[in-house]
Amino acid sequence: TLLRVVPEVPEIDALTPPEELTREADAYLRSLQSGMEVNRVVKVGQVAEAIQQASECASLIAMSTHGRSGLSRLVYGSVTENVVRNSRKPVMVVRSAGAREPREIRKILVPVDGSSPSLAVLSLVKTAAKLLGASVVLLHVRDEPSWNQNELARVAGELDIPATTIERSGDPASEILSLPHIDLIAMSTHGRSG
Repeated sequence: TLLRVVPEVPEIDALTPPEELTREADAYLRSLQSGMEVNRVVKVGQVAEAIQQASECASLIAMSTHGRSGLSRLVYGSVTENVVRNSRKPVMVVRSAGAREPREIRKILVPVDGSSPSLAVLSLVKTAAKLLGASVVLLHVRDEPSWNQNELARVAGELDIPATTIERSGDPASEILSLPHIDLIAMSTHGRSG
């Protein structure tokens, strides 16, 4: 399903009638089909809420992010962040800057800390890895108290797909982003806001 949301208050052109914006949105979705069998949906409303409503029948939400930061993000908000935090469905996020060239997904990084929420992504990762022929890297960034390394190896063994483990210490975000040759990062969120 390809979804395009027309904001209730047009951000770009307040003089264009909503019906015309809706027709333009549908034409845009039609141009993306490129031989795929798709369902096109155009909704009018708050973007993040419309995505949540449209995802009721989906098993995965895939979207790109503009990668705004600082004041721009504060002023405009982040639709992607809102969807990630509030969705009950898995969300695949691709930075729009990196989406230009298709690439094979051969190695999936899964940061884990031993908690049930961090391990919740593993069933989806296992399915994706099998479909893509990809291997999995489980990463645990140590802090105090450290998760038992034997537990990390046990989780990797239970995946029943090629998986390796890495343990590091330091800032988790920096360590996650520092690993080379990773094609996809799959992780759970606690869904906290604020």
